Amino acid sequence: MKFKFRLAIFIIVLLWYLGIWCEFLTMLWHGFAFTLPFLQIIYSHVCHQDPAKVIYFNGMHTFVCGRCLGIYSGILIVTIFFLFSGRLRTGARWILLSSFVPVALDVFFVKVHLYHYSKTIAFLTGFILGSVGIYYFYETVSVKIKESKN
Repeated sequence: MKFKFRLAIFIIVLLWYLGIWCEFLTMLWHGFAFTLPFLQIIYSHVCHQDPAKVIYFNGMHTFVCGRCLGIYSGILIVTIFFLFSGRLRTGARWILLSSFVPVALDVFFVKVHLYHYSKTIAFLTGFILGSVGIYYFYETVSVKIKESKN
């Protein structure tokens, strides 16, 4: 995959990730404040934004819950790696499917009251899913690009 395409994906992922933290970014520049209601609505379409599950710090919060933050953090880390390496090897589809298992188990255990919701566990299970899932996104896009050239 060409560098320009990898760079475009990285920029899109980075902007999405920064949007999650926009309330915190208003501390650096108050000009971000006008975006807060708009971003709150946008991120509400991809996350339930349960107040008990979002990350709070210094009276501010992220626009997504701990699990979604983990998913997007995993995506960002792998996207950065892919930007500079240019080559990723993906494994069998069962690896992608197995990355859902920690998330499913965590949700199940919380629902049956085996333990209480943990933002840390939610973040880590989301991170696994996001970092594995983005590999398969890149693989699918690479295959489609090769097919379109033929």
